[in-house]
Amino acid sequence: MARLNSRRSRATESETEDGLSRESTPLSTARNDRKRMRQSVSVEPDIASVDRESPPRSKKYAGSRNVEAQASRSAGMREKRKHQPGAIVRVKLTNFVTYTSAEFFPGPNLNMVIGPNGTGKSTLVCAICLGLGYPPSVLGRAKDPAEFVKHGCKEATIEIELQRATTGSNRSERNPIIVRMIKKDTNKSEFWVNGNKTSNKAVQDMAKNDFNIKCDNLCQFLPQDRVVEFAQMTPVQLLTATLDAAADPVALEYHGHLKQLREQQTNLMAHNQGDRENLQNLEKRQTSQQSEIERLRERKEIQQKIQWLELCRTIPKYQETKKRASELRKKRTDLQVGTDRLRAETAPALRKVNEKQQYADAAKRNRDQIRREVKQAEVECRKVEEEIEKFATRQQECEQRNTAEQNSAKRDKQEWGRHKQLVANYKAQKENEPEPYDTKTANERIQQHKDRLRELNQKLEDLKTKASPLQPQGKALQARKKELEDKLNNLETQIGQRESRLEELSAHTHRAWQWVKSNQQRFKKEVFGPPAVTVTVKDPRMAKALESLTQGNDLKVITAQCKDDFKILQEELTHRQRLHDVSLRVCSIDNLSGFQPPMNDEQLHNLGLEQWALDCLEGPPQVLAMLCQERYLHQCGIASNDVTQEQHDAISNSVLKSYIAGNKSVRFTRRAEYGAAGISAQIRNIRQPRVWTDRPVDDSRREQINQEIRSVNHDIASVAEAVERIRQQGKELREEREEEEEARKKLTKEKEDYQNAMTAWNGLDTKIAQAEQKMQQCEDNISRVRDRCTEILRERDDHIFAQAEIVLQYADAVNVLQERNAKLIEAEVLLVEAENDSENLKQMNQEIRNNLEKKKRELEETARESSAAAQQAQALMAEVKALKAQGEKLQADTGDNGLLELMSELTQKTEQELGGLLDSEQARLELTGGGPDAANRIQEFEERAKKIERLRNKLADFHEQQESYMTAITEIRGKFESELGPIIEKIDAAFAESFRRIGCAGTVTVHKASSEDPAVCTEETGGIENGLDFANWAIHISVTFRNNEPLQLLDSHRQSGGERAVSTIFYLMALQSLSRSPFRLVDEINQGMDPTNERMVHGRMVDLAVAAEKARAEGKDDIGGSQYFLITPKLLNGLRYERGMTVLCIVSGENMPSASDKKTRDEDGNVVVQKGRKIDFTALARRARELGTRMNDGRRVDSGVAMGGRSIQVGA
Repeated sequence: MARLNSRRSRATESETEDGLSRESTPLSTARNDRKRMRQSVSVEPDIASVDRESPPRSKKYAGSRNVEAQASRSAGMREKRKHQPGAIVRVKLTNFVTYTSAEFFPGPNLNMVIGPNGTGKSTLVCAICLGLGYPPSVLGRAKDPAEFVKHGCKEATIEIELQRATTGSNRSERNPIIVRMIKKDTNKSEFWVNGNKTSNKAVQDMAKNDFNIKCDNLCQFLPQDRVVEFAQMTPVQLLTATLDAAADPVALEYHGHLKQLREQQTNLMAHNQGDRENLQNLEKRQTSQQSEIERLRERKEIQQKIQWLELCRTIPKYQETKKRASELRKKRTDLQVGTDRLRAETAPALRKVNEKQQYADAAKRNRDQIRREVKQAEVECRKVEEEIEKFATRQQECEQRNTAEQNSAKRDKQEWGRHKQLVANYKAQKENEPEPYDTKTANERIQQHKDRLRELNQKLEDLKTKASPLQPQGKALQARKKELEDKLNNLETQIGQRESRLEELSAHTHRAWQWVKSNQQRFKKEVFGPPAVTVTVKDPRMAKALESLTQGNDLKVITAQCKDDFKILQEELTHRQRLHDVSLRVCSIDNLSGFQPPMNDEQLHNLGLEQWALDCLEGPPQVLAMLCQERYLHQCGIASNDVTQEQHDAISNSVLKSYIAGNKSVRFTRRAEYGAAGISAQIRNIRQPRVWTDRPVDDSRREQINQEIRSVNHDIASVAEAVERIRQQGKELREEREEEEEARKKLTKEKEDYQNAMTAWNGLDTKIAQAEQKMQQCEDNISRVRDRCTEILRERDDHIFAQAEIVLQYADAVNVLQERNAKLIEAEVLLVEAENDSENLKQMNQEIRNNLEKKKRELEETARESSAAAQQAQALMAEVKALKAQGEKLQADTGDNGLLELMSELTQKTEQELGGLLDSEQARLELTGGGPDAANRIQEFEERAKKIERLRNKLADFHEQQESYMTAITEIRGKFESELGPIIEKIDAAFAESFRRIGCAGTVTVHKASSEDPAVCTEETGGIENGLDFANWAIHISVTFRNNEPLQLLDSHRQSGGERAVSTIFYLMALQSLSRSPFRLVDEINQGMDPTNERMVHGRMVDLAVAAEKARAEGKDDIGGSQYFLITPKLLNGLRYERGMTVLCIVSGENMPSASDKKTRDEDGNVVVQKGRKIDFTALARRARELGTRMNDGRRVDSGVAMGGRSIQVGA
């Protein structure tokens, strides 16, 4: 067993268990679950069994019945020590993480929670946070509250008793007791306050608003997993956290309001800065363009006149068109007179022609009338013919019906004879009954065959089920064999060796690259493989240096050229194939021109370096560009030999960030604010190359592949043997199935034949009756046929008589048609004679007619031209009127009568003269110059003048707003500084005092960041030290741990980890006297301290605790400070302990006694409760004295555990 004063090392990651349930740890089978059990010396648990998991018996929390009793148990402690309102008086845990049942009674001042790693110290931290309603994210541990339920239990309970407030609006008669029950199955929680059910938000609001408890503020509550986060807080974040923890809430409101006002002011200034610069530029441009605009305006007037002249082309065109229309009207009148005179002279001759033409037209009309009459007669003849044909058809139908009836009688006679023969045959068959057949026996034999067939089919299906996985298994083995053979062959090629090394480096990346090569067609652009495969080293001697520049995943990166291809890779490799060790990048840079070295080659050689790392590699530009983006290969120089100290110093003062020389890799870190002293170099030895190497593949790799091939061949043979065995069994089963099927079919056929014969024999009586009935029907049909034939012949004779009458009518119609055809021939002859006479007379008077037609055409042409000219003149007149209206509107709107004067001037001018005026004005326009955008420049000039006026008005409003912002900022800043100043002064005093006591120095100041904007760097605002950058106001902590060393700003570069830890805890201690929070908690912050720093910090913390205890003893109420929890797994020997502090020792192990009450029954059947055993540290101290262990004033032993009075509180 280890000594009491032995120092326990910090737990590794595998030993951490304080905040997580152990799902993988099986339940102990030992009685009372002794494994990992925690108990308290002051706890009398009301749980009958450790393994009890039943929920409360009612919806109201069952533990509420014990609220008063629990409050009374801690009353004695509160009588001696006074807790601040909101301080933690008691914490009780049930089935929480590793605790089965435990209860803690923290003191009002410093509480040191000690115990080895893994005993559950941080579990107490988790319980406080969760019990006050905060989520697990505040702890930085588990995600869900259900993960804090002990393994194997259904629920966990956290009970926290806080010190009540005796004054103020939230004063109470008793301490508030908060209970949180966590359900593991539903991951939900239930809350009670003093036995009354409430909500999570209500509990959290009570903690924040009534007691100012903020577990999400790292200055108040610093759990183990967030210590690093606190150390990484920026000075700006530290100021916000300090204000939240120590200042009045109005200070944070002032700070936020200042940042908001300053942001609005900055935005306004930035916006109006552009307006001011824009106004100056506009005014300069306006002045420089004044003379040019005047010349452009003159040009614009000339352009306007040219435009008007173009519009006035209508005026001379209208005058000419009007004159031509008048001339055409006179010509039309003359032609009309001549035409009338010619028509009168030729009238007698034309009259005779017309008379002949009228006679020919009358003859034609007569001929057409007779044609119509002939067609009518033909129609009448066709109608009579159709009647004759109709009666002939009816006669034929009667003959056919008569023949059909006679044929029907013949068929009935034949049918009667056939059925008579059937009756005789059926009666003969009825006398021969089929032989009897045992159907039941046949059915049993058939069923036996069916059962056997079903059994055989099931065996075949079983064989098929066995064979179904063998085929894909065989294919997979064949594919695996081919893959291994390809790998073996590839080991002889350079590409194969690279891919083999890639597979050794990352099997997932190798699989991913194989898939990419097989599916390049799915991508929009080519996807490049890992640098381990696609990039080669030009000089093998540099391989070690180049590979040392890369890190873990650099050589395994698969590079896509677009985001769409990246999404395809991510979906396929990560989500579908679930390949986790795969790195993907997007790089669309197809050349390396953008990656230029920071200096030329000559400068590089002067520094003792030979070349740039990028120049030593060869591969796709996209892959090399990706490496440059990740590792800056284009900015790293390399050399095969070491450099001298002078060259190293020169490189450190150059722009290079890193270099490699010989077997050393050097990387520089530069901090400009410290000048030459701010340069530090990190030097490390470079490793041997694993990927970019020309070493041959290990023979063991070949032997491994050959061994795998032999194994695969053996598996293939086994699969083939199994397949053949199944095939043979299937063949035998199928042959037996065919025999059984044949026997079943034979029996079935015999049974069916017997059944068919019996069915036929039983049906003979019905068939005889049906045949006799059919014979009777045939006899009836034959007698009816004679009557129908007589009726048909009588109908035929009626049709013959009617047809004879129609034939006589047809003869009369033919005679009428012949008469009308004779009249038609006569009319045709008269028409030919009349047309010949008319044509001869027309030819004799053709010349007269031609002259008259010519005069008519000329008159019509002239009339059309006159009408067109008149219409054109009217249209032009309308245009002239519209142009005049435009000129009048222009005069009315602008007073410009230039267009009207120009129209009046052009009334007497011709189109040619107008063209001359246009040429003259065009020449003037060319002399003025100006370009095609002259009009745009004039418009731009005028718009600019309007914009200048608007900007001047806007800037006047800006100055008023600026003065308003500055007034508000000055007023609020004064209030904020009045709140902030005293707080920082007290923190600085307490911080400096803590450092003075350990022989060091430290100070805390407020850095009031200033704005560098020249617009606000005025005398009124304080110049360059204006302090207006409120968003970057910060707390600067400066410390020194050595004599003759100036104060230095606390950061991760100047001080060691232990020094930073000391400074951090002193800062938190400085907040004690100012803290508005009732308690403060720090978990394992001393782990990074060396013994000296830890001893100094411990002594200062004890001093504060003692001071608070003395102040309470003197009856002072306002003593400053608050309850403090320090969680630590290790303590030094010989530390000082005083009565003002409390030590909570947490013990754990398999030999812990059960704290559960044991229930038994006596002889009378009454229940007897035996209390569980407790851990008694007083007995430990007594035994230590008996053994002669050195004691100092009865307050401590060598282990550092306080033993006097009530300063000991033991948690399970």
